[in-house]
Amino acid sequence: MEPVTNSGSRENIQTHIHYHEPERSESSCHFKDNYSAKREKLFNKVVTRSDIKQYRFAIPKHQAHKHFLAHVASTSRGAFLCMEDNDGKLWRFKYSFWKSSQGYMLTSEWNRFVKEKRVSAGDMVSFLRSTGPDKRLFIDWKPQNQSGLVAKPELLESTQTGRAVKLFGVNISTN
Repeated sequence: MEPVTNSGSRENIQTHIHYHEPERSESSCHFKDNYSAKREKLFNKVVTRSDIKQYRFAIPKHQAHKHFLAHVASTSRGAFLCMEDNDGKLWRFKYSFWKSSQGYMLTSEWNRFVKEKRVSAGDMVSFLRSTGPDKRLFIDWKPQNQSGLVAKPELLESTQTGRAVKLFGVNISTN
């Protein structure tokens, strides 16, 4: 299947996004061998507890719109994103819009990626794209102690200190 073209962006960017086809094999994610080795960083996201426990990775809405063709995921079935990790392994994530949370999610192989890479809350996941004409997608992961950032656990979940957790200035929980 041909990649979908993003005609809504400033430049005509092709990415490896495939419309959902139930009859396709789950292993149908492949790339041509002649691709650009140079990569540009698209965005980073710190993994949350919800990303791990709910077996899905929530993509920030502005990043989904900018990089992953938001209009594709608005279909009821979503699309598949093929990404390569630093070990050369290909991952085929289902990319879809969840009406319940009004957000864009990666599912399918996300749980397997979490288990295989031992991803946990506070770790950093990075998304990259090759700069060549193929616009190949890549996924990278770093544990929180190697990301260059110190993830504060109290930002990821409520703590045992008795402090209130606020959302938009309103207390939403206390311990």
